[in-house]
Amino acid sequence: MNLKAVSEETGEIIAYLGLTRKRPAVTEEEVKKSPGNLTSNVPNGIVPDVLKEVVRAVGEVEEGNLWKGKDYYEVTFICVTPTSQRQGVGRQLMQVAFDKARKEGLPLIVCSEPAAHNFFEVLGFKETNYVEIDLTKLAPKHSGFGVFRLTGMIWES
Repeated sequence: MNLKAVSEETGEIIAYLGLTRKRPAVTEEEVKKSPGNLTSNVPNGIVPDVLKEVVRAVGEVEEGNLWKGKDYYEVTFICVTPTSQRQGVGRQLMQVAFDKARKEGLPLIVCSEPAAHNFFEVLGFKETNYVEIDLTKLAPKHSGFGVFRLTGMIWES
C-alpha cells in the first residue's frame, strides 16, 4: 500500500508512505526473490557499493528481530518534504499504518535511519536491534561520512 499526502493549498505531493504486508518465506526460492536481496538496476545518484551495504545491513537487522518467521506490516518508506515536516503530516500517514496493523492484530516494524529514529520512538516504536555501517570504507577521504546506524524498531498495539 502506497499513500501520498497532497497540500490543499498548492496541490503538490508533500509526503509518501509505503506499507508492506510481510509473511514469512516458506521456500528458499521465495527468500531469493525477496526485494531485500535485490541490488541490480541501481537508480542514478545511488552508489552501488553503498546500496549493497545498506541492503546487507537491513537483512542483518531483519535476521535478528522479534518478528522473524511471523506476519507483520513493514513501513517500507516514509518521506515528508522538508517544508512540510513538523506539521503532523508524517504522523497522519503513520496513523493509517497503525490502524491497519491494529485491525489485523499484527505488529508494525521499521528499519530506521538516525534522522527518523526519534520520530518513530515518539510514535511508540521500541528498538529491537541495530546494525552499524562504516561508510568511511565506501566514501572518499574527507567526505564527512562515518558510521551509519540502521535500527530495527517494532510497534505493537
